[in-house]
Amino acid sequence: MPYEVLLELAVGAAAAAECPRCGAGAVLALLPAATGRATASADPVSDAIADEDLRIAHALNDVVVARLFAAELRINSALCLTRGKAHERLVEAIHEVDESIVAIRDVAFGLGGTRKPGR
Repeated sequence: MPYEVLLELAVGAAAAAECPRCGAGAVLALLPAATGRATASADPVSDAIADEDLRIAHALNDVVVARLFAAELRINSALCLTRGKAHERLVEAIHEVDESIVAIRDVAFGLGGTRKPGR
């Protein structure tokens, strides 16, 4: 099967593809990526998909979570300058940022909220 056909399936450009050489039909079945692969896979497309999933998860954690945590720190530093309803709203915003960090990590790594946000 030519790599062009496999790539078309891997990027989702088609649900099924036909081999231009032999006319055989092909479909791509996606499986969850294992975090600790004991043996090397013989399927380069599956390896590429798993590597891309891991890259996206790390990018979410490194970039998005870091920005949310920095925003949370800035909001937290403003708490001492506020009182009353404004103070309460800032505290609520901090909790929402914490929950967002946990949700992103849940999606990216399947942590299930076991880690403390920003740490």
